[in-house]
Amino acid sequence: MHSTFSPSGEIRGFLTPPAVGGRGLAISTPNDGDFWDVRLTWQAGNMQAGYVLLKHNTASGVTSLFNLAAAASSYLDLPVVNETYCYILAPVDIAGAPLGLSDLECARPGFEVGTVAARNFTLNQSSNATLTWLFPPDGVDTYTLWRIPLDGAPPTSVTLPGSALDSVQPVAAAGTCFQLLGEGSPGTGSTNILCGVPGVSSLNSSKLSVAALQTLMADALRTGGSIGQ
Repeated sequence: MHSTFSPSGEIRGFLTPPAVGGRGLAISTPNDGDFWDVRLTWQAGNMQAGYVLLKHNTASGVTSLFNLAAAASSYLDLPVVNETYCYILAPVDIAGAPLGLSDLECARPGFEVGTVAARNFTLNQSSNATLTWLFPPDGVDTYTLWRIPLDGAPPTSVTLPGSALDSVQPVAAAGTCFQLLGEGSPGTGSTNILCGVPGVSSLNSSKLSVAALQTLMADALRTGGSIGQ
């Protein structure tokens, strides 16, 4: 419950609308100069008692669980090596039962090279992939955004102007990976690879049973394993 005080002396109360956190999961791969990190951010909420973050290493096949506080809205996974990592975020209630799942998002660090590589390349997955980035320090003339479907279809690309800082792209049902290549007078550069798999999130649906959420989670992790192959 929050309140405000008006000049007339009237106290006006208002309730924060209830919302489950975890929507808008976004993934990026910052580099602190010594090693790669994977950064996850999401929208906060007030109905969850906490979060469970699932991390799947596609090279080792190991899935790890991390318990996060109810007030959390970001997570930094560090350090990571040049392998593919996939993540699903589940807000949970006081008993630890999931209230929903985010979409599955993956990152493959170790590909970012060149001074004209876009910085802070970020994927926000829903039915479409929203990709954002920052201008490279040495400038750039044009970008080529590569789209790599995970259903076996051939990769495609789209050319973007050097002034572009975002792009919204369709995603194949099996998922799509993205890499942004920059070209300019200093040379060329490329970002790390980010992937999104749609159709996993249940945060915008009516509440599903725990069994149904576990099935969705298992299916998503199997998809995550195929991304790294």
